[in-house]
Amino acid sequence: MHVEASGLILEGHSRPVPDRGGEIYPWLPVHLLATQRFENLAKIGRVAMPKLLMHAADDSIIPYAHGQRLFAAAVAPKEWVELKGGHLRAFLDDSAHFWGHVGEFTRRLRNDLPVGESPAPPVR
Repeated sequence: MHVEASGLILEGHSRPVPDRGGEIYPWLPVHLLATQRFENLAKIGRVAMPKLLMHAADDSIIPYAHGQRLFAAAVAPKEWVELKGGHLRAFLDDSAHFWGHVGEFTRRLRNDLPVGESPAPPVR
C-alpha cells in the first residue's frame, strides 16, 4: 500500500554525509568512502509539502548553522523549532517542546489546517 506524505519533519539535519565527514575527519577520503550522501540541502527546495525543521542549539555533532542553511533553502510552508539537549538527547531533554511541536504540526496536517511560517532561526 502506498500512502502519500502530508508533511516532512527533520531534526538535527546536516549537510551531505561526505561533506560533514570531511569536516570532522579532514585526513580521510570521506567522499570516496561514503556510500550514502543525504543531499538534504540540494533537495529541500523541491519539497512543496509543509516542513517542520528542528535543531538543538547546543548540538555538538551537527552544527546549528547546518540547520539554519537548510531552513533558508526550504520553500514555504516551513517552521523552525530550536531545541535544547544536543544532537542525541533533544527529544528527551527538551521532550515537552519537541513532542509538543511534532504533535501540533501533525494535528494541523491531519485536519488540513494551514501550517505557519516561522521567521528565520536565530544566528548562533
